[in-house]
Amino acid sequence: MKQEIKSNIRGMFLARHADKGNGAMSQKHLGISDQGEREVRQYATRLQQMIEQSPQNAVFFLGACSEHQRTDATALAYMDKVSRGYNGREDVVVYVPKAIERWQQEKAQAKLPNMSTSIPYNNKGVSNLTLREIRDTIKETRKVIKDNPDKKVIVCLPLYLKDFSFFRHGWINPQTYDFNDYAKKILEGRVELPEQEQYGHLTRRWLETQGRLDSFKGPNPQDCMGDFEKGVGRYKRFASRFAGGRPTYTGTFNHAWEADAYATKEATEKLTPEAFDEVFGKKALATAEPVTILSNGTTKTVSVRNREWGRK
Repeated sequence: MKQEIKSNIRGMFLARHADKGNGAMSQKHLGISDQGEREVRQYATRLQQMIEQSPQNAVFFLGACSEHQRTDATALAYMDKVSRGYNGREDVVVYVPKAIERWQQEKAQAKLPNMSTSIPYNNKGVSNLTLREIRDTIKETRKVIKDNPDKKVIVCLPLYLKDFSFFRHGWINPQTYDFNDYAKKILEGRVELPEQEQYGHLTRRWLETQGRLDSFKGPNPQDCMGDFEKGVGRYKRFASRFAGGRPTYTGTFNHAWEADAYATKEATEKLTPEAFDEVFGKKALATAEPVTILSNGTTKTVSVRNREWGRK
């Protein structure tokens, strides 16, 4: 019997969601705008580069999302661009489960801009797919990977993880969908700035104030990062169960602030405003902008805007 050899090679593609827009909306990936699709096309070369540089039998899982449609729409838009790039390649298999494709089509036909495509992780919560469809999706995915042991397999399987929830930490008022009072206080006098600068200031001050500013209380950065790291770990374990010991790469699609903070901590091992300045300067992640993280079991390399941080 052939002994399974587990690879220590791991990778992560972390991207902020694409532009959700107030203008022309994508007709294929409901939840993001036409501008968002253009952003994905711009940044998809980073994902394709990661795929090209991965081992020949690598497995990619794209789709750890929040409950908001713009995150899974961004994952699917990235996948659409990747599939076009690998059309006709015999050494690469690009796979979107049939149930996910069907739901995307139904969503587009019915024009349901606020409905998510993602499946709740561990089947907790509400899904747009039936239990049978979820089971079939898992079965199909496992078979595609098993049937292609010597090829790169890229799977897009949007899963909602509560650890990435947009509302869980209280950033947003669920009744009005605007910022909480803590975030509004931080952004006073800065709302006319470009969004990246607004959010860069918000993330830095969040880390600086540790979630408390005067009488205003916001999320605690340490608690948020604990949840975020838990979600990343859960999705990695989910993917590894399909990969069978092969080099495994995961893709997560999230929101500003917490994605910025996670990237800062991964790059510097610190969660401070000074560390954020080192990694991002004054500008938070742009919509659809990615961060890549590679590990070989001994060293880790974090890449942000063509700069690298390496550590053991």
